[in-house]
Amino acid sequence: MQAIQFQGERIIVHADLGRIEHVESIDHVRKLAAFVKWPLLITKREKGDLLDRYEQRWHDNCRRYALLECVNLISPWPQPLARFCTGELKSGPITKALTTKYPGRTIISCAGIRAEESSARAKKPIFQPNPKFTRSCGTHGFDWHPIHSTTIEQVFRLHRKTGFPLHPQYLRGNSRLSCAFCFLASKNDLTAGAEVPTNHNSFRTIVDLEIRSSFSYQQNAWLADIKPELLTTETRQQLISAKQNGARRRIEEKIIPPELLFKNHGGRRGWPASQPTIEDCRLLANARREIANLFGDEIEQTTGTAVQYLTAADVYDRYADLLTERPPLPATNPVSRPFTPWLFSQAASV
Repeated sequence: MQAIQFQGERIIVHADLGRIEHVESIDHVRKLAAFVKWPLLITKREKGDLLDRYEQRWHDNCRRYALLECVNLISPWPQPLARFCTGELKSGPITKALTTKYPGRTIISCAGIRAEESSARAKKPIFQPNPKFTRSCGTHGFDWHPIHSTTIEQVFRLHRKTGFPLHPQYLRGNSRLSCAFCFLASKNDLTAGAEVPTNHNSFRTIVDLEIRSSFSYQQNAWLADIKPELLTTETRQQLISAKQNGARRRIEEKIIPPELLFKNHGGRRGWPASQPTIEDCRLLANARREIANLFGDEIEQTTGTAVQYLTAADVYDRYADLLTERPPLPATNPVSRPFTPWLFSQAASV
């Protein structure tokens, strides 16, 4: 910030993900704030930590499936194109905290993402407006990525030059750092996280939900396989069954005609695009009965709701009802505001 002669207020912000964090992370952020002599703001998701969010997502998706508000059973985990962990536990709480703390001001949100970390990050602009900061009171903001072109060697060199230590997890072998078990992490980093005893409870919590849901934590890899020796013999047997059930679920879902899948309709919920034929409804009902045989007990125990719409006639009527309930597409009304820099915030890199 000295390089661009920024004169506004500065603050470090850290989003605490809860039990899935490395145990040293919060103290490390506090040391960083003290080192640069900036105030520290720690945010949290109001309804629970990331592991709570995984459980809530599984509950909600099970309920949606039981009531035929979605066609396929949906994973409890984030996906590369649907990173709800980032939006709901990081950027969301940070945005809310900053716009509450600094109403009517311009916020420059600085994050330490670098181009060499991924192809997606390489494509991100160095500076751009962030409409999520926009409020009716005049608050607005921008995202700035000042070390976008910085290499990892330069980052480590700066640590040595300033004397500020690396996060301990780098010394344990991590190539990158996020929570202990980031769904995008490499096998190396997941293994390094699983080696730390204070991460074992979150490891077992995630594995339990892998088994119950039959969805692997990563798209093509089970977290349970990273360190199976942390699991009981019974849990390892349950894992074998979960993998088999997941394979059977995918087979059943493949027979569902793609035109029956729900489409985005301008909101967070999907809706049918059209009324299916009774034959297509029969195929979906057959798949739902098979999946109910595999996961019906888990769905009912998780939500208190049994899987419904198991006959072709019931599925046909359900689609008719949903098409009647489907809301109209919403109108969009973008808002633009002038740039008057005032506040600089930095998401802590630990």
